[in-house]
Amino acid sequence: MLSPTEHLLYPSPPTPESLANDPLLWREGRDPLIERLLTMRSSQPTDSGSQPGDWVYSQRLNIDALQPALSGSLGAALAAAKNAEELEGITWNVQSAVASTDYGATPAGPPPRRAASPATEAKSLGDDDVTWTVTNLSPGSGLSVDASSLKVDMSKDTDNPDYAGQLTLDCTNHWLRHLSAYVQFLKYSGEGSAQTLVPIDLGASDTEVTKPDPSQPGHLIHYYVNTKWPGDFCNVKEPIWSGMGFIEPDHTKKFLSWVSPTGTICGIPVPAAPSTLTVDYLPKDANVVRIMWGGLGRGPYDQDVCALGISFTAVFELALPMILLMYDAATVDSAALTESVWNHKGTMFNLAKTIVGVVMNTKLNADTMIQQDAEAIGKFLAESLLPDLLQTGCAYGVILMAQIAVGAVVESIPFLDIASLIFNGAITVAQLSQTIVEVVDSPFVFTTDIARTFDLALTMNPDEAMHEFPPEAIGGTYQVSIAFSSNATPAVTTFAMPATTWSEPLQLSFSSLPAGGQIQVSVFMYSPTGWQAGQGQSAWIDAKGDGTGPNPATRTVSVTVTNNAPPLDQFSVYQFTEKTVLSGGVRQWLGTTSEPPAVQPTATVATDTELTRLGGLTISQSAGMLGYSYQRDASQFTVENVSLLQHPQSAYAAASGIVVTPALAYQRTGAYDGSGLNFYLDGNPATNLGEEAHLRRLSLVWTQSGGSQPPNLNPDPSLSWGRFPFPMDRLAGFNDYVAGISFDVNHSKLYVLQVPAAGGPNETAPKACMFAGPGTRVGLVSVPRAITFGMQGQIFVLEQGTCRIQAFDTSGNPLPCFDPTGSGTKQATMPLANATAQTVWLDVAVEPQGYLYVLSYEGLGRSPDDYHLDLYRPDGSFLARTDHFAAAAIAVDIIRDVYSLNYEVLEGDATPEPSVSLWVPPVKAYRGSILSINAPSLALQESPQTILTVTTDASTIVRLNGVTATLADLKPGITATAFGAMSSAGVLFATQLFATS
Repeated sequence: MLSPTEHLLYPSPPTPESLANDPLLWREGRDPLIERLLTMRSSQPTDSGSQPGDWVYSQRLNIDALQPALSGSLGAALAAAKNAEELEGITWNVQSAVASTDYGATPAGPPPRRAASPATEAKSLGDDDVTWTVTNLSPGSGLSVDASSLKVDMSKDTDNPDYAGQLTLDCTNHWLRHLSAYVQFLKYSGEGSAQTLVPIDLGASDTEVTKPDPSQPGHLIHYYVNTKWPGDFCNVKEPIWSGMGFIEPDHTKKFLSWVSPTGTICGIPVPAAPSTLTVDYLPKDANVVRIMWGGLGRGPYDQDVCALGISFTAVFELALPMILLMYDAATVDSAALTESVWNHKGTMFNLAKTIVGVVMNTKLNADTMIQQDAEAIGKFLAESLLPDLLQTGCAYGVILMAQIAVGAVVESIPFLDIASLIFNGAITVAQLSQTIVEVVDSPFVFTTDIARTFDLALTMNPDEAMHEFPPEAIGGTYQVSIAFSSNATPAVTTFAMPATTWSEPLQLSFSSLPAGGQIQVSVFMYSPTGWQAGQGQSAWIDAKGDGTGPNPATRTVSVTVTNNAPPLDQFSVYQFTEKTVLSGGVRQWLGTTSEPPAVQPTATVATDTELTRLGGLTISQSAGMLGYSYQRDASQFTVENVSLLQHPQSAYAAASGIVVTPALAYQRTGAYDGSGLNFYLDGNPATNLGEEAHLRRLSLVWTQSGGSQPPNLNPDPSLSWGRFPFPMDRLAGFNDYVAGISFDVNHSKLYVLQVPAAGGPNETAPKACMFAGPGTRVGLVSVPRAITFGMQGQIFVLEQGTCRIQAFDTSGNPLPCFDPTGSGTKQATMPLANATAQTVWLDVAVEPQGYLYVLSYEGLGRSPDDYHLDLYRPDGSFLARTDHFAAAAIAVDIIRDVYSLNYEVLEGDATPEPSVSLWVPPVKAYRGSILSINAPSLALQESPQTILTVTTDASTIVRLNGVTATLADLKPGITATAFGAMSSAGVLFATQLFATS
């Protein structure tokens, strides 16, 4: 019978003919590995007559000659196998990362404590009302943890009052390596940002106890026990595990189990089955259960945790395959061999002591591991353990020899050389996905934390100045994210925004968030195009329940959203978003995304309705109200007020039967407790002298609990805050100034009144000053049609006779503030673009930065096509036009949303009244790939033919993969979406830049 090693040895050199015929298969020299095998096996000569230590010839590959060809061809084959879709789960598999989860977010109030969610949490069984969750749901370097398998049974009894419960968790080791699993229990110390996790001391087997020896009467058995830990080593009550405390040198870490890898076929992974880890005892004061996985790799090294994982990887994935390949006895499933070894616990006991001794000796200590040369570590261990693995006197050696005996004992050494060549890096790490080469580039240690949980009740409050969520986000989405100071998986969830204006708080409830450390809640609201219309953020707060109220395990958090003003450019064509309708006698908003959707008003000045004339539209942003006037017949006027917030009816008030043209002037910003300077111009001849019209102050009130309150539109007629010589057709207010104009061609003048600190009798009320008589030169006005105040106190008058806007100060002086041609010389007037002889100018409004809005129609205004809203830059140059804007008057809020007073009549009311609409500027999205970055600018390729220059500044919101970033964090080649204003030179100034890598 031939010796198992006979095919390895050749007592004499090959013939010249054999060497010439196949030079790659022969080389001369001493073979250290074969020498060690021969020396270790026995001192007897082989059947071929070779002695240990003889000079031998082995039929092995000439690596130096073969490596260039082998590297390319084998690499190509492995790459092809790795990329073949049909081989998924055989030659490759993917453990998808989990970037975030929603933690059961629901739009509701604070929920009661609920049963476990199958996705991420485990409800404790028994009397302890505590839930636990896996904090980080993303797999790590080939190890995936099934969070849905987590089970915690707190009803399990123990003899130790400090412990209770049992925890089980399934995991899958997808890569070709063994891992050792340890458990560590931690509790929090400190508060707030100073809070830290402290390991709990689990003690050691250092207390000596004795008991009678039943086999020898009168003798005592001496042994050591752990008085702090209620369980035995490895949670297995078998004598074989006694004395195994050497693998638990740290008193805060307890060994759980080995985690075997996937099965293999010739070193290629195939689908793995999960392993179940069991933690039999949980300290009652533990906040976090940390599972620590150790094995061969790089990075920070933990000798307590890594030793066994490294050792068994060296045995089962390195040394053992080499030996089996040498004997042509490679098993098709290393898991089966591992199982056969596990059936011999005595073998594992002895082998564990041997390999741990190798790992922990001076040749391979923590200093060696810090060098992070995992290939060298693995090779060293594999060669160091070969003698012990092949000793036939060892039970493990018997098992191994049995495997070798089934080999065909033919031409196997070339395969060993190929395996060594791969391991030595002839094939790159990128080519060898999920082989041992990738294993050694994974971390030494990765952890899975299982934490107690808490619930979170989030309240999102609207903008403090506007009392509503951003109108641009109507029909869009809002996103809530929760960041953890720990390594817990972030919470990210997205919900649809309401279909109409919304001013009531929005609420979300999150369940079973990992407790401990701190959290920060962020809210982002987006327009339908993806532009960030508003945002809010909480401070960092403790990640735990409030400890009060009916749900002490719930944390209550409030975030206030700040609305953003959209950038304006030549693409800022306003879109109809919603309008007021009557439903059951209640005025409410109906949006374009409502069911049924709102239809854009099409009625015009020429439409036959019971409305004969519409007055101006004024806005109080602070009080959340709109005021306007209209005429139903030749002698009856009405003034009306509605809320511009979620419920228009909440502030509805009306005064009708007015026989003289009324007017309203609200302060856009100011007090909303009723003390603001908001006025109704009363021209009632029954209470006034002659044709005089008096300012009556209106009390506009908004409260946190009640919202906008209906004002009294019939104020005291004996209390005046100033008077005009006759009724004004349009009125505007700013701070303590009110200005007015009349459509009467005989009164082409500007009137300005500084209101007193308090109202007084009509007879002594201050009179408005007259400025700017009729005329076309600068300082005079020609057929004024509308008037408005800028946020710096400028007065802008829209003139029909000259097709221009003229600026004045509150003293009636022309105010040079325009330079529409860019000449460098400012002037007090700006010409209106698109003017024709048929143009009828209707209204003018201005937003806080000075952008001007002008409403007009052509001809007789019979069709919506005749109506236009023109937008001008603060310097007076034309910017953009919105067509089909069929309305009679406009008002602009502080973030550039436009409200319009429509010719359309509300249906369902006994008396006709006009509807009000909201229009918002959609922000155009510029999407493409970043070509280059030269801060503060970048080049964005929108299409093969279009390259856009994008510039930024310190105010630009930049996010990468949803996380706040800077321009320096972005790289060429990644996809980006920019929002901003396009300059006339074609350069986009980005107010927001969102990138995805």
